[in-house]
Amino acid sequence: MKNGMGIRITLILIITTLLLCLPWYQGLIQVEAQEPEVEWSKTFGGSGQDEGNSVLQTDDGGYIIAGNTMSYGAGTSDVWLIKTDSNGNMLWNKTFGGRAGEYGVSIQKTNDGGYIIVGGTMSYGAGSRDVYLIKTDSSGKMLWSKAFGGTDYDEGFSVQQTSDDGYIIAGITDSYGTGSRDVWLIKTDSSGNKQWDRTFGGSRIDYGSSVQQTSDGGYIITGWTFSYGAGSHDVYLIKTDSNGNMKWSKTFGGSGQDEGNSVQQTSDGGYIIVGTIWSSKTQSNDVWLIKTDSNGNMLWNKTFGRSGGDEGFSIQQTTDGGYIITGVIDTGYAYVVKTDSNGNMEWDKTLGGGCGSSVQQTSDGGYIIVGSTAYSSSRGTDVWLIKLKNPDATPPITTIALSEPKHQVGSTTYVSGSTLFELSASDASGIKETRYRVDNGLWTTYSSGFTLSTLPDGEHTIYYYSIDNAGNSEAEKTLTIVLDKTPPTISDASPTGTIGSTSSFTVKVEDSGSGVKEVRLIVDGVSQGTMSMSGSTYSKTISLSEGSHTWVIEAVDNVGNTITQNYSLTIAKGLPIEIYLLAIAIVIVIIIAAAAIMLRRRHAPLPPPPPPP
Repeated sequence: MKNGMGIRITLILIITTLLLCLPWYQGLIQVEAQEPEVEWSKTFGGSGQDEGNSVLQTDDGGYIIAGNTMSYGAGTSDVWLIKTDSNGNMLWNKTFGGRAGEYGVSIQKTNDGGYIIVGGTMSYGAGSRDVYLIKTDSSGKMLWSKAFGGTDYDEGFSVQQTSDDGYIIAGITDSYGTGSRDVWLIKTDSSGNKQWDRTFGGSRIDYGSSVQQTSDGGYIITGWTFSYGAGSHDVYLIKTDSNGNMKWSKTFGGSGQDEGNSVQQTSDGGYIIVGTIWSSKTQSNDVWLIKTDSNGNMLWNKTFGRSGGDEGFSIQQTTDGGYIITGVIDTGYAYVVKTDSNGNMEWDKTLGGGCGSSVQQTSDGGYIIVGSTAYSSSRGTDVWLIKLKNPDATPPITTIALSEPKHQVGSTTYVSGSTLFELSASDASGIKETRYRVDNGLWTTYSSGFTLSTLPDGEHTIYYYSIDNAGNSEAEKTLTIVLDKTPPTISDASPTGTIGSTSSFTVKVEDSGSGVKEVRLIVDGVSQGTMSMSGSTYSKTISLSEGSHTWVIEAVDNVGNTITQNYSLTIAKGLPIEIYLLAIAIVIVIIIAAAAIMLRRRHAPLPPPPPPP
């Protein structure tokens, strides 16, 4: 009995271990990241119904919002453009429209620093409602506006500046096409003049809600279709070439009502779509996230929501490769979802009362959301701008790399004036800034590798750190090195002058910095290789032919500093040098002997004088 129980326990442990080791099972075990806190929240509006539909961060760190207002302007409803600072405080606002109703649905920054807005107009154009395109400068002053449409109902829902400085618009048209309502794609030049337009759809209602220019110069559109697919209406994905001609289309959905509201090309060349899907389980909608390859084939899909009646309106790929989504849940709360690159939820968050229409990751790694507050009988609805903090609380990690030449002796690193120092930093939210200074110098923002070529030889300390987009600052790091820009010294070179046919070359080489790496001997332009070392003395013996020769000592230290010294010598012709030395000695002896004889003669006594006659 005990043995049987032990076997069962062992089997359970083995199976559990195997399950935990299987990749598919690990994929089911997810630890959700902490949801971000609200950094601030702002509302804008009057007593009427005011809505925020699209938001972008501007180059000054603030935000630009496009929407519509029934509280201000000339008509029953006007396009409303709002500019805020980085804290969401309004700097200025503009309204555009006539006596009837206008609204702004999508906004993009333009290359000239201004903005392009698309929406709908009932004051201008040919029909009951037309596509309304507005171009402003950076201060929101209208430069021009255009209306596109026929005699029926036409609207624009998405706009983007194209690579030729023109604009691409996606929307719907009742005036043109084959069905009761078709997807409408309009291309304009930089002045808003229509260059071409295309309609897509079948005999029923088809809807275009979002467009983006793709990396091949074409366009990707999402929306929904009643004409094609499996259900009441399905997500509709259309890919065109640069002239708007359809290359392919796909539908996604089941038997219910499924919609695509926002599409973006992803970093892998595929596409990410967010919208809604009918859930047979809850008998209501969920947020639906669809990932496709570059040909529109579904790779995976995910659903998110709380209690049903949930919709996703806007999506953006984030710097970590994941996705940020905003929308609404049926309880009347704005809804935000963050996923990883495979669509697995990292966190979700509900906000106040209202809905989220547009979301973008901000430069600090947080998120900006615009939408509308819940309806109030006393105030209608207001534009709602929400800033979420970056949930990343981990500081970045910065490393420093040194190029050659460098030389390590124990814990001491020697470098030369040409050694390149390069800093690299990593962080989940991205790097805002990397800074460094040398010794007591000023802090400098790092942009590319640097050297210490202008500093004197000796010990120096480099200080460095990084700040991420969430504002987390890394603790200051240091690296101490010894700079050596001085080559070795050469002295006591031998031989020079006249020597015999065989010679031993010797030289003294010293280096007070990184140390001597090698000393090379070059004779008559031909390298003789490295010299042997004994302390600071280097030597090499070679045989030379008779005549004059030049020789060079080339000394290199351990960080590449090099010095050369040139010398000359002569190999004597004829007898060996010993014979010449002996002959010289004999001559010297003879000279000395002759001098001695002459000296003795000079001091010898004179002979007596001869006798007188």
